Amino acid sequence: MANNGLTATPLGQQGGFNWLFLVDLIVCGILALFFIFYFNRTVSTIISYGIRAWTWHKYRAYIDITSFQLSPLGGRLFFKSIRYHGHNQTVFVHDGNITWRYWLRQVQEPLIMQKVSHRYHSYDADQTSSDGSQEKARPRSKSVGRAEAADANRQRELPCRIFVKVKGVEAFLYNQSPVYDNIIANLQNTARTKDPDVPSADIPVMDPTKEKSAEANGLDRQETPSSIDESLLAETVSRTTSRTTTHESAIPAFLRLFPIQVECKKAAAAVGNEFTQSILTAKLENASGRIDADEAGALDLYKLMFNFDFHDINVAL
Repeated sequence: MANNGLTATPLGQQGGFNWLFLVDLIVCGILALFFIFYFNRTVSTIISYGIRAWTWHKYRAYIDITSFQLSPLGGRLFFKSIRYHGHNQTVFVHDGNITWRYWLRQVQEPLIMQKVSHRYHSYDADQTSSDGSQEKARPRSKSVGRAEAADANRQRELPCRIFVKVKGVEAFLYNQSPVYDNIIANLQNTARTKDPDVPSADIPVMDPTKEKSAEANGLDRQETPSSIDESLLAETVSRTTSRTTTHESAIPAFLRLFPIQVECKKAAAAVGNEFTQSILTAKLENASGRIDADEAGALDLYKLMFNFDFHDINVAL
């Protein structure tokens, strides 16, 4: 019965040191060191190459990312040494993180969405109060404005979904080509308006036949003040409704990411180049604020609002 037990047998033909185990141990050690110290750099280099290939050919912008690390459970993205180099400015961020707080149930909405929602509810209330099927139209409550103000205050107290924290920001603003291009375009438009022989797409051309027909129709048509008021009221209501619907549908979807809370520590900026008479430099210790999206004028869909509080600012010229 004792002879039926397990017998120790070496893996090789001869007993001694196992070289295969040593090779496996060395390979596992190299892979562990690579994953701990160099994996994030390798992935960020590959991603930055892809982003750079697209931004450089389309916008002539150079983007370089040294390393980053993704934490799915915490909803956080860590990054280090991000550099953006464009035709007008260069921005460098030493390190920071972006947190997407998915666990929050109630967060602050962007201002543009709040205003669109309030306008829609106000229009719905006006339509209900002006319905002809009701015997007597109920006056609008005076507390509607107070409720909207209270809702706005409650929204300000809510946290933001996205939180950005950066450290060591450097910005160099050495050119303003969009402003220069705008000045050149305005000068060209002024030259076209002064010279009547040069056709311009900005100056509308009046058709004399249409002008005469419009004057004739205006003389032949006579309307009473009541009909004019009713037509103006109907046209105003239709324009307001169509504008609200169109504006709400035309709002880009990415604006729902706003507002974004930002905290910055140790930032500096330099404005100017070798051709300017002086260079403006500024630095600060701490800055905190929010980036939000709000309604703009009639020709723009939205505008970005930067509300920040700066501490310990030093400005030199």
